Amino acid sequence: MSGYCAENIRTFRPDPEHTDLVRRWLQERGVVTHATDFSLACSAPPAVFEQLFAVKLVAFDKVPGGAAWKVAGRIRVPEETATLVEDITLPRAPELF
Repeated sequence: MSGYCAENIRTFRPDPEHTDLVRRWLQERGVVTHATDFSLACSAPPAVFEQLFAVKLVAFDKVPGGAAWKVAGRIRVPEETATLVEDITLPRAPELF
């Protein structure tokens, strides 16, 4: 059974070449990127994010180190990376107790 699970996980990993192409494309546009096993984790100034993904960010709550953001509209995958990117998500701010 463990061989089946490991094989299944491999099917969800992105192609390393595609990941590198997208990583470099984002970095050239001012985005800080970090590769993970299944995606890229990225950060960018709000203005850069809005320009790249054709969406408006709205600050809705202060959190340590800045503001939490929500998206007004729908995040669009840029045409230059559309064949290589499945989805773009903006994670929720963590709850700090």
